Amino acid sequence: MDNGNSLDNQDEVTMAARRTYTLEFKHDAIRLAQQPDVTLASVARDLGLSESLLRKWVADHRNRDGLAFPGSGKERLKSSVSVARTRYCARNETS
Repeated sequence: MDNGNSLDNQDEVTMAARRTYTLEFKHDAIRLAQQPDVTLASVARDLGLSESLLRKWVADHRNRDGLAFPGSGKERLKSSVSVARTRYCARNETS
């Protein structure tokens, strides 16, 4: 009896593609996360990242003295950082 929860049907199973980000995107995200009166969680949310990923980037950057992220990647959304900056500025203007 099939209760609809079977993983045997390959049509129901999809795997998400692994996202990659440019070095510039990572550095901009780290700079945003280090701004005063900003939480790491809010920056991650604004950029569409998980908080744990952004926290890892910040730690890698700090621990490797700026030599983190030796690989290359593609930015998911080119405007993500500018969107985050706009949201951050809008929040601070209303405070």
